[in-house]
Amino acid sequence: MDTLGRANAKDILAALSEITKDPEIDAKRIVVAGESLGGWNFLAVGGLGDPRIQAVVNFHGGLRTSSCKVGAEALIEGAKAFGAGKAVPSLWIYGDNVSPRATNAPHTAAAQFLRSLATKGSLS
Repeated sequence: MDTLGRANAKDILAALSEITKDPEIDAKRIVVAGESLGGWNFLAVGGLGDPRIQAVVNFHGGLRTSSCKVGAEALIEGAKAFGAGKAVPSLWIYGDNVSPRATNAPHTAAAQFLRSLATKGSLS
């Protein structure tokens, strides 16, 4: 899932480059937010180190398909990979009734994300 997120993140940053050509947009103070796959993609954007991105809001970020037998593991490993990138403040919001929540995957993914940040000294 981290490969998908990073590929989409590059497209998002390209679109952001176009949007920030507007002089009314402060390109140094951007917060991105997304839900589901959008939330996941923005976690990837945050990990790429673009100086324009100041924070990420992730609403139930991830992707789950009925044919994927390792969805929770992919979410956890992907979050770990994103956390290994540049540290950007992030807010993760998941509800108790969200299907991956039943496996505790979002909590574990967030923990792996934070461990990756701590390993490279990005947490203070």
